[in-house]
Amino acid sequence: MGFSKLKYYELFLSLLLFLVAIIWGCTFIVTKILLNHNLSVFLIVFFRFTIAGITLFAYLLIVKRKISLSSQELIGGVINGIVLFCGYAFQILGVKYISATKASLYPGTAVVMVPFLDWIITKKKPSIVIFIAVFISFLGVYFLVYPIEWGYFALGDILSLLGAFSFALQMVLAGIYIKKNCSVINLIFIECWVLALLSFLWLNILDSSSSVITKVFHVFSASYFYLLVYLGLFASLFAILVYTKAQETLSSSRVSIILSLEALFGVIFAIFILHELLTVHILIGAWCIMFSVVLAERSAYRNNNV
Repeated sequence: MGFSKLKYYELFLSLLLFLVAIIWGCTFIVTKILLNHNLSVFLIVFFRFTIAGITLFAYLLIVKRKISLSSQELIGGVINGIVLFCGYAFQILGVKYISATKASLYPGTAVVMVPFLDWIITKKKPSIVIFIAVFISFLGVYFLVYPIEWGYFALGDILSLLGAFSFALQMVLAGIYIKKNCSVINLIFIECWVLALLSFLWLNILDSSSSVITKVFHVFSASYFYLLVYLGLFASLFAILVYTKAQETLSSSRVSIILSLEALFGVIFAIFILHELLTVHILIGAWCIMFSVVLAERSAYRNNNV
C-alpha cells in the first residue's frame, strides 16, 4: 500500500473509530433504560453478545462457508473474552450506582492506562508526556468523585474505573494477538461466545436455571428488545470489529485515544436525553480527562509516527 493510500486508509479507520465513540456514548443511556426495566447486569451482557455471536456465526457460515480456528486465535479469543467480560460487568454495575453522565466519563481514563499496560507487557516505556497525561486524567477522576461519599456512590466510581482498566488491558492484548497474524473475525467470534457463556453461567449461579430460562424468553417478547439488538449489533459486534481491525494499522494508543471520545458523547447524550445535571465538579473532571486525551494523542503521534 502506497504512502498516500495508507494515510487515507488511516483517516478512514479514524472516522470509523469516531463513529464507534458516538455509538458507545449512547450506550450508557441505553443501559440505564434497560436497568430501569429491571434487567440484571449479566442478562444484558448475555443478550448483547449472544446477538453479536449469532450474527458472526451466520456470517462465517454464509460468506466464509467454514469456521477454522488456529490455536493462537482460540487462546487469544478466550483470554480477550474473559477480560472483556470483566470490563462490561464492571461498567454496567457502575452505571447502577452513578449517573450515566459520570459513568460515560470513566472510560476516558483507559486512554492513559493503555501505554502503561503496553509498557508492562511489551516493555515499551511511555514518554514523559504520558506520565503528565496520567496525572491530569486521575486529577479529573478526583473531581468526578468529589465530594467523596462512601457507600453506593463510591462503589459505582470504583466499579467504573475497574471497567476502564479491563478495557485498556483487552485493547493491549488484542493488539498483541493481531500482530501474531490472528484473524480479526475469528478472534471476535470466540470473544463474543466466551462473553455470552460466562454471562449465562453467572446468571445460573445467581438464580435457578428454570428462572433464568423464563427471564430469557420474557426478554424476547419485551418492548425494549430492540435496545438489546442495538447493543449486540452496533455497540458490540460493529464496535469490536472496527477497533480490533484498526489495530492492524494504528497503534493501540491511538485507537484508545479516539475511542475515549465516547466520554464526551456520553455526557452530551445524558444531558439532552436523560436531562441529567452537569455540575461544576463533573465539568472540571471532564475537562481534565479530555485534556489528558489531547496530550496522550500528541505523544502517540510523535512516538508511533501515526
